[in-house]
Amino acid sequence: MNAVFRMAWRNIWRNPRRTLIILIATVVGVWGLLMAAAFSYGIKEQMIRDSLMDLTGHIQIHAHGYHQDPVIQNSMDNPAPALKALRSVPGIRAFAMRVRVPGMVMDARNSTGITIVGIDPAAEAIVSFIGRAVRQGTYLKPGDIHKIIIGRKLAEKFATGLGKKLVLISQDAQGEMSSYAFRIQGIYQAPYASQEEKYAFITLEAARDMLGLGNKLSELAIIAHDRADVPGIRAALRASLSEDFEVLDYKEMLPFVMAVLEMYDTFLILWFATIFVALAFGIVNTLLMAVFERFREFGIMKAMGMKPVWIVMLVLLESLWLSIIGIAAGNLVGWLTLMPLSDGLDLSRFAQGADYFGMAHVIYPSITPGVLLWSDMTVLALGVAAGLYPALRAGRFRPVEALARV
Repeated sequence: MNAVFRMAWRNIWRNPRRTLIILIATVVGVWGLLMAAAFSYGIKEQMIRDSLMDLTGHIQIHAHGYHQDPVIQNSMDNPAPALKALRSVPGIRAFAMRVRVPGMVMDARNSTGITIVGIDPAAEAIVSFIGRAVRQGTYLKPGDIHKIIIGRKLAEKFATGLGKKLVLISQDAQGEMSSYAFRIQGIYQAPYASQEEKYAFITLEAARDMLGLGNKLSELAIIAHDRADVPGIRAALRASLSEDFEVLDYKEMLPFVMAVLEMYDTFLILWFATIFVALAFGIVNTLLMAVFERFREFGIMKAMGMKPVWIVMLVLLESLWLSIIGIAAGNLVGWLTLMPLSDGLDLSRFAQGADYFGMAHVIYPSITPGVLLWSDMTVLALGVAAGLYPALRAGRFRPVEALARV
């Protein structure tokens, strides 16, 4: 067997040009697979991270019906059982209490619809983007009753800035319109420009006071230590709480994002299939040409007593060697391509298009060891399988035909 391995190794270098053609095809195929996997995985992970930090979290607890109709009347009247459950279920990294209601923001010249979010500043900084997003001014602190944080786009739209006043208007718990004046303490920059016109942040205390909510809450947002723990945490919370509460994970709250991720998975499968077919045809065609060029050689081997199974094995081992070399070189080229992109691929100049497709402005291509191993093993199996037909043709050559061509 060792002799067959050595013979296969020598044979692939007998015709360097043919070998180079197969290696280039394999390297390009492996590189294409790695790039598609790295960018798709990077885009998917960034979309999930951004969506989770967009006031979603891994899990949310609401009063029954709030998710479908997020009005103030569907607030949690008594959040104490939910808070008790959160402190007893393992795997939870942090949670934040919120009041979130639709409303309007206005100044002397402008007005627009907005989502008013009352937050606990310390807890919110862990579970959403806002704690790290303030670019001008300062973040909210407990006791900032008349302070507000708005987005950069909203500040530009209103031609306003730090220290200026804005008025928030929303329906209170009694069904009456309530309005409070706030002074701009901070301006945030969100991962997506659309978020900067969507949210206005005030303290939880200020929101409850403005809306007359007392101790009521709109939602509890939860971040788990590990995303893999989310199903177990959700099940434990559902078992601990009555039907007055609804417990939803991020997949249930983000159906559009999940649909986009499925689209990316489908694209990746189609891209892999295209590369596999092109790679298989290239290997089969080149190896088949190599087999017919060695028609006389194989015939003489059989005339000297070499069994057909060993000839088949010889050609398959040649295909195996070529695949191994091509995969190693393809991995190296892929690593050299991804290494300069470790700090991310900046798409800021295409910000509007990126927002339209739900993509972050900076993409961090990455690939997991599992995906790398799967792609390498698949290409290796493909290379050997592609060499099977030429190998079987070589094993069927008859010595008399080969000698007749001498």
